Amino acid sequence: MSPGGPQVWYVRRMSRLARPALVAILAGGSFALLAGDASAAGPAAGAKKRCISSAETGQTLRAEGKLLDARAAFAQCTAAECPGPVRKDCGHWVEELDAASPSFSIRLEDPAGHEVDAGQITVDGKPRAPSDRGRATPIDPGTHVFEWVRPEGNVRADVVLHEGEQNKIVLLKAPPVPGQGGGGDGDVATGDGTGGTSGSSSAGGASHRSASNLPWIVGGSVALASAGVGFVLWGVGSHEHSTLQDGCATTHSCSSSDVNSSRDKLIVGDVLVGVGIVAAASAVYFFVKSRSGHGRTTTASTSLPLITPSGVGFRF
Repeated sequence: MSPGGPQVWYVRRMSRLARPALVAILAGGSFALLAGDASAAGPAAGAKKRCISSAETGQTLRAEGKLLDARAAFAQCTAAECPGPVRKDCGHWVEELDAASPSFSIRLEDPAGHEVDAGQITVDGKPRAPSDRGRATPIDPGTHVFEWVRPEGNVRADVVLHEGEQNKIVLLKAPPVPGQGGGGDGDVATGDGTGGTSGSSSAGGASHRSASNLPWIVGGSVALASAGVGFVLWGVGSHEHSTLQDGCATTHSCSSSDVNSSRDKLIVGDVLVGVGIVAAASAVYFFVKSRSGHGRTTTASTSLPLITPSGVGFRF
């Protein structure tokens, strides 16, 4: 300390919500010394004391996570009658809290996904003014309960807002009316998973789509299985037939069982390939029909797979 008088130690910098206890202690000691100076300053002593008290209160509230109340306290000690060091630091802390405090806006949707503006909104049980809708509203970090009060039934969402998270959209979506479809053009998902519900198309529509897809799926499976086994048998039979041709057939000594075995494989292979062709054509037909049933346009000409023992082609 200087010999001329007591030196006032004052904390002017503070990281964002870091070391709150240490800052509170140091600031408390500084403000106590300032209060001693203020008590001897004459008529303005009361105002200065209130400024210092507001700064100390703001530090305590900030350490407790009550950022909005802390900001209000710091705003009081930025007044012109406050001591210069206090006013400067309080202004700096207000800026820090403005950046740290999360904010939200609420979006209301009907079952079809259309934005609406009806009913009462509460946040943590406290009603919100209609003028707040669509505007970013600051709030303390933590978990909050958002509720849309409506005659058909309330819609509630528990949402966690993090420090520094700005303008988070809280979606409150009304559920479908029992006995009716969602009314939308398709699935509607929430914007960023903030507790709103997700709409979906009606169960009847999904059931219809599943039923319309079943024929071509079954047909395609049968086509693949039949054609695959048929080609294998046809290939094995052809190999055996070639072996007989190059071997015992030259001396006319082939047994009837060997000849019949190779011939049977060729016949069964041809039959299975034929079944595969029919199944593939059916699968293509039902596939095109199911797509047309969903209101999608199809091309003027449709290519049908043509499977033969010599290869796979397409017939138009």
